Amino acid sequence: MAIKLVLSLLSLVLATQSGTQAKKSNPRDFSGVWMNKSLATEQRDARGDLVVRRRNDEIREGPAPPLTARYLALYQKLRAQARGESRDPSLGKLDANASANCVWIGTPGIMGWPFPIEFVHTDKRIFILFEAELQRRQIWMDGRKHPAEDELEYTYMGHSIGRWEGNVLIVDTVGLREEVLMFGLPHSEQVRIMERIKLVDADTLEDEFTVTDPKAFTQPVVRKITYGRKQAWELMEYSCTDNNRNGVTADGKPAEGVVR
Repeated sequence: MAIKLVLSLLSLVLATQSGTQAKKSNPRDFSGVWMNKSLATEQRDARGDLVVRRRNDEIREGPAPPLTARYLALYQKLRAQARGESRDPSLGKLDANASANCVWIGTPGIMGWPFPIEFVHTDKRIFILFEAELQRRQIWMDGRKHPAEDELEYTYMGHSIGRWEGNVLIVDTVGLREEVLMFGLPHSEQVRIMERIKLVDADTLEDEFTVTDPKAFTQPVVRKITYGRKQAWELMEYSCTDNNRNGVTADGKPAEGVVR
């Protein structure tokens, strides 16, 4: 009797481990908490060669980005502001120091922030939850299309629809607000982000972005971010305005005291 009991318990343990392993090995299941571990981002230059920059240096140095004349001028004004010069009023809603004053940076910028993210799968949607400002993205997986142009609401995260190509999640995002920069670049209302998200292995997730805009970009901008799985982590509450001491004034100077 004791032997039968031991064998039954052993079978239960093995079945549980097998089920857990099967779940972990599902290449379409990104569930869990992940942390950006990219030390660099990648962008293709005019010749198609891959240019690698440290994340903190992207867009700040190197050759001029692939922008049309109007948007290149806006970009140059943004860079001048980031260097500490007064913000040019012609920038409108664009602000190089927006995140320092706790303004949301939206997609795709938030995907590269040094804060953990969590994927949650449901029948009709995949959610990406962000520790930063408790924000979230939703990717519709029910076969719907984007809203018609006159019904599209422009938001910080945009409108995202997804589909599977093998084990790669293809995410198509449109409807991004003017002030949401594309990895530091200004854009028009026609900007579109295509993402290819996949598991490289059980503990590594890769997201490749291809950003196009027929009005603003002379060629696609391609970036890649790699994430590491954090099994023991949970998202915590984070509020940028809580004791924020990194604010920046309109003339590019550090704000005094706590910015609220």
